[in-house]
Amino acid sequence: MFKTKTKLLLIPYFWDRELDKKIKEKASKTHKVYLSEHLIFNNFSIITGFIGYPQILILLSSIENIMDKEIFFIGTAGTLNDSIRIPISVNITEIYSSSIYKFFSKKNKFPLKTIPDHSIKKGSCVSVDIPVRETKRWVKKHKEISIDFVEMELFPIRVFIQKPFTAIVIVTDIVKGDKIIRLMDIKLIKKEFSKSFNLITGILQQEKINVET
Repeated sequence: MFKTKTKLLLIPYFWDRELDKKIKEKASKTHKVYLSEHLIFNNFSIITGFIGYPQILILLSSIENIMDKEIFFIGTAGTLNDSIRIPISVNITEIYSSSIYKFFSKKNKFPLKTIPDHSIKKGSCVSVDIPVRETKRWVKKHKEISIDFVEMELFPIRVFIQKPFTAIVIVTDIVKGDKIIRLMDIKLIKKEFSKSFNLITGILQQEKINVET
């Protein structure tokens, strides 16, 4: 078991490598944990460098008093919405399970926390366990229930910690059902990542957030 600050920010991957370098320089302490990195600051910790639910659940289960932590997340997602063609940041307010996660919970959706900032788009999301599991039929089904985004970690995290948390995803792909189209505007992805990071770290400095019920 290892200790983190009460407020914990999970980041699968730092898209902005310059920001990554600066953040690590500012950390009071860094150390490796199961091939990931734990960065410690005065008011919060960051765990970064993981992908998918097996690794993140191993990390979370290794943290002392994990149920007492306030969790934040910045990751990436694919869009199911044909109107979204560029990288944008989205505050996920509701997370759905795909059928592969039925062994995690009998419930197929849970609320997450809503950031009271109108500058960031709000939306619902569904978790899958591996990329390119989404078929045309699967995409159609989830569009019909107004789910716009798909990613790989949020539903398992929500079930594991048993309470809502704050999550932002940056759209990096368009999911078509028979293929995934990468959004190649890396400069805009980095910009959105930095914007989301600044928004979350602002919240970590004692700002209030709302809980959607």
